[in-house]
Amino acid sequence: MTDRPDDALLHAVFSGKEWREAADAMFEVAGAAIVVSLPSDGSALYASPRCAYCALIHPAEGVGMTGGWGCLGRTGEVGTGATTCFSGLPCQVAAVSYTGVQLAHLTVGGFVSTTRERKRMFERLLSLGVAEADACHAVRDIPVVPRRKAESLVTALRVHAESLIARAYESRGSADRMRELEVFLDAGREFLELGHGEDELEHRILARALLVVGAERGRLVLRRPGTDLADVVAVAGESDGLVEGDVLRLGEVVEGRVLASGNSVIVTGREGTEAGRAGRGETATVSIGLRRPEGCLGAFTIHGVVTHGPATREAMRLLERFATVAATVLENTRSDREARRSLREMVHLDAFARTLAACSTCDEVAEVAIPVLHHILDAGVCGIALTAWRLDKVHVSVYTTVTREVLSAVIGEATGRDVAAEPFAAVRATTVGGEILDAADGDHATAGDADGPVLSVPLSVRGTVVGYAFAALPSAGRFVAADQRGVESATAHIACALDRAAEWELLRADHAKTIAALAAALDSAERVDRGHTDRIAEYAIALGRELGLPSDELRSLHFAAVVHDIGTVGVDARLLDKAGPLTAEERAEVQRHVHVGADIIGQLQFLEDVTPVVRHHHERWDGSGYPAGLDGERIPMLARLLAVVDAFDAMTSPRPYRPQLTLAEARAELARGAGTQFDPGAVQAFVAVLDRQALAGMTGLLATRHAGDGRHLPA
Repeated sequence: MTDRPDDALLHAVFSGKEWREAADAMFEVAGAAIVVSLPSDGSALYASPRCAYCALIHPAEGVGMTGGWGCLGRTGEVGTGATTCFSGLPCQVAAVSYTGVQLAHLTVGGFVSTTRERKRMFERLLSLGVAEADACHAVRDIPVVPRRKAESLVTALRVHAESLIARAYESRGSADRMRELEVFLDAGREFLELGHGEDELEHRILARALLVVGAERGRLVLRRPGTDLADVVAVAGESDGLVEGDVLRLGEVVEGRVLASGNSVIVTGREGTEAGRAGRGETATVSIGLRRPEGCLGAFTIHGVVTHGPATREAMRLLERFATVAATVLENTRSDREARRSLREMVHLDAFARTLAACSTCDEVAEVAIPVLHHILDAGVCGIALTAWRLDKVHVSVYTTVTREVLSAVIGEATGRDVAAEPFAAVRATTVGGEILDAADGDHATAGDADGPVLSVPLSVRGTVVGYAFAALPSAGRFVAADQRGVESATAHIACALDRAAEWELLRADHAKTIAALAAALDSAERVDRGHTDRIAEYAIALGRELGLPSDELRSLHFAAVVHDIGTVGVDARLLDKAGPLTAEERAEVQRHVHVGADIIGQLQFLEDVTPVVRHHHERWDGSGYPAGLDGERIPMLARLLAVVDAFDAMTSPRPYRPQLTLAEARAELARGAGTQFDPGAVQAFVAVLDRQALAGMTGLLATRHAGDGRHLPA
């Protein structure tokens, strides 16, 4: 037989000096025989010598009070109180308990209660063939102990035994408390050395919990806040077939009861048999909650825990206390991780907000926002849908393989719109490491799922929904509350940026109308051929795109091209129409138009970036131009570009003072002027634009250029 933890303590108590001295004294004074045995199998913890009567009836060694179950048979079957032994002598049986748990049976016998009982014992011995002298000697040695006195003796021995057991448990309790301190100190040092940021923390906590109860198999699950789901974060050995990363629905597992009530659960035998029904010596599955004031964070579930006796209960109490410590560590770790994550999000959102602040169009806001959504969610599809400010468009980026059908379904679910019946006016889809298929085929059978999860957060400006930020097909298979919070934090900035950009776009549209009216007024003056302003603007935009200018500089260049000659309204019309050469005074008067134009434009705040372009578009690369004689890169870059396209259109348009040049002649003039009158890089880029125009056989609007390698002119 293998001793249970409590059996070892009982053997130590009843083989100890204090108990033996008390039992021996009782034997000497009262002549009573004493046996202390385990209730489970009757094995003797202590046995005094057999009484003389028993020795005559059962002369074989090992039979009687000293062997097996003593003179009573299985004491667990006869119960406690007054009974008789095999030989008919009266006995007293008492249960020795600690904290309400019966640990042993105390049997006191080898006496009679009256002289009449002694006479009956003598007659029985004679009937068994015992010699009269031996029978007289044996009966004479049987003490007469009245029943009340016998009960008092048994009570005194039981109290003494329980006192010794209590002291032994208290002593062991002190050792257990020292062990508990050691466990917690060792665990604390280990957790501090490990650090809050390590994923290994959950595994170390589970390993410590198993060590407390001497088990080898178990798991640690943590509840997802606000849901009925829990994640298996650590597993040791086999644990009901679960592995790390599994997601449990709490209504289907034992942890559900623990997390709902906060109480520990012991399951033994078939599932559902809980604490209090475990048989002695059995093992069970124990689930203990990681309790915090606001509720359980999760639970340990440990298999193979011994359910018998105070030692096991003490281990369970230690495990529950350790679970409280573990809950604190995990909560602090979670809070620390959340704080770190929030700090990172604040830093990222701060940078995000600064980047959005530089966006001047809704399209630019969408282009900046979508990669941030992908960074937060790691989703296969991320997008921005705009439904306000006379806009009806979707920007979407695809990071995985999807079909057009799935993409359309995602947009429809995100915006709450039947896109088949009411399609968006524009959908700009960009692939970023992904692919958009016309339909799923055998090689792409898993190209997205039309029924997959879609996360959509409204973009709200002053209480009005202006669009949606959305994502679909998360890499983790589902979106969680943290994803929602992250997107909501980002959409607050996105909505503000869209509002600001939309206002700028509306303002720019009004400005463009104003400038268009000015351009029409200039053309109607008939000093130049009708359409001159439109051509200059087209040439300028084409040249700017060839050089890779950003959108804000392209807008400034466009406005400058439209209004660059507005200063001519302040010049005598006869000088502008003069067919012959100008005198020095007349030339100075005509050159004054750049100052007049710059002064007019300078009155409009939204054209302040255009003012230096208008003022200096007649400067020359060699410094011989006007009005300031600037040279090289000291001339504003946009003014250098405008000078090239203005000269080209002037050469290819009829003028009163000279004939119109052919395109080839104008190109040759540009080439001759490169490095003296014009910026050589600007001429080279514009010639490339003209080549593309000629190749496309276009007039008016230019052919779309291929993606270049960025700006070719210095700033």
